Amino acid sequence: MTYLELDTNEVFLFREETSRDVLIEFLNETVDEWFSWLIPHVDWIAQRNASAKKAPFPFTTFRAGQRELARSVYRAVQNKLNLFVEAPTGMGKTLATLYPAIKALPLISDGKVFYVFTRSPNMDCLIWRDSSYQEIKLYIPHRRVPLTANDLGYTGN
Repeated sequence: MTYLELDTNEVFLFREETSRDVLIEFLNETVDEWFSWLIPHVDWIAQRNASAKKAPFPFTTFRAGQRELARSVYRAVQNKLNLFVEAPTGMGKTLATLYPAIKALPLISDGKVFYVFTRSPNMDCLIWRDSSYQEIKLYIPHRRVPLTANDLGYTGN
């Protein structure tokens, strides 16, 4: 095995001899461990995707501009494009972007949606208090990792 220390470009060579049986046992244990993670993960993805497909919009109607924004987000995800949006306060940007992104999850190869907020109150609102998110949560199994600048060590300098 060769190890390269990236900071110094120093190369370390490791040599070890072992029997075929030991290598086969190591391979079998590694594959078994991987499959013990993979099979439930694949089942979870299938459940999440099925739920995403049938999830209704959590309100009876869209606000002005929401449907158009939602279509743009879905198309951007579908075509693997970036989309930058500027819209007025109160038009429902959060739901108009997250809902179609969630609906498009089966189209995303790695199955992840990242949603960035400018301030933590926006994140708190979405994660803990926003009734629209709670409605979506009822239909779609999900995992979330909220991070703040403090979590990342950002001090504002």
